[in-house]
Amino acid sequence: SLGGLPKADGLTKPKEADTPEHESQAGVEAKYEVVRLVHATKFNPTGPKGERLDSPNLITRLTANTTPIELPGFQTLLEVKCPQKRGGLVTVKMLDPKGNEVMKSEGSLAFGARDQTTFLIDWAPFTAPLPGKYVFVAEIGGQKVREEPLNLEVAKDQPKAP
Repeated sequence: SLGGLPKADGLTKPKEADTPEHESQAGVEAKYEVVRLVHATKFNPTGPKGERLDSPNLITRLTANTTPIELPGFQTLLEVKCPQKRGGLVTVKMLDPKGNEVMKSEGSLAFGARDQTTFLIDWAPFTAPLPGKYVFVAEIGGQKVREEPLNLEVAKDQPKAP
């Protein structure tokens, strides 16, 4: 026999942390603002501490020269600002001109000392179903925060892919 269990006399349930950060976020809904949603062949760290991502090769439209429409991989950068510094699930979808999902990336936003953070996506090379206006839809915590179009054009005299 173990000689009985100790009694919990005089113990109280721990209180929630009463930190200023906890008080300021209690009952306050996080507000997310998309600073930018841009695409590039590759983003590189810039700034004194490499805290910003930029690219000299921003993509404003996609162009294909083959049928079927085969596109190289590229990156999408989502920069988000949230005064409450509250992280959340982020989803970025690429929809074709008919509204069908072509690709999707999911992850978590995390904020440090600053109220701004980035989410970088490496899209793999893919075959697009048709030319036209593609739309990138960004959602945070299930709430749509941005829709951004990107046109896909196919050259007129395109060779057949091997």
